[in-house]
Amino acid sequence: MKRVALAFATVCLLAGCSRGHSDWFRIYEARAAVDALRQDPAAQSAPGDVERVSALLDQAETALAEGRGDEVAQVAELALLRAHIARMGAALERIEEDASEAETALTAATQSADAEQRRLRDAKADLEALNER
Repeated sequence: MKRVALAFATVCLLAGCSRGHSDWFRIYEARAAVDALRQDPAAQSAPGDVERVSALLDQAETALAEGRGDEVAQVAELALLRAHIARMGAALERIEEDASEAETALTAATQSADAEQRRLRDAKADLEALNER
C-alpha cells in the first residue's frame, strides 16, 4: 500500500511539474509574440492592440504567480493568438498599402505608355506626310 501511495504521489508531483513547465512555456511563447508585435513597425499604427495583448500577458503571469493553472494556459494562449492576429492585421494593412501604391504606379505607367504610343503614331503620320511630298 505504501508503494501505491508513493507511486501516486510521484505521479502527481511529476504531473504538477509538467503542468508548471507547460504554463511557463505558454507564457514564454506569448511574451515572444508580444515582443515581436512591439518591434513590428507596422503594429505601431495600432497601439491599442499592443496594450491589450500586453495586459493579457500580465494577467497570465499574475495567474501563474497565484497558482491558477487553468487560467494561465487559457490567458497565455489568448495573448499569443491576439498578438499573432494583431501582427497579421498590421501586415495586411502594409500589403494593402503596397498594393494601392503598385496600382497607382501601374496606372501612371499605363498612361505614360499610352502617351508614348500617341506620340509614336503622330511621328509616323508626320513621317508619311513628309514622304508623300
